[in-house]
Amino acid sequence: MRQIIQADQAFVRGETTVEQALKYSLTTHTNVKLLSPLINQKWMIARQ
Repeated sequence: MRQIIQADQAFVRGETTVEQALKYSLTTHTNVKLLSPLINQKWMIARQ
């Protein structure tokens, strides 16, 4: 779980892309359907 949070924080800081975050979620066996809305929401906020 800590790895997912770290990846999430890295994404917010702009250190990773949506694609990398999705790949990361797949490699950590996270449910992408649950993670994707969070990534999309942060992506929209980051691009505003």
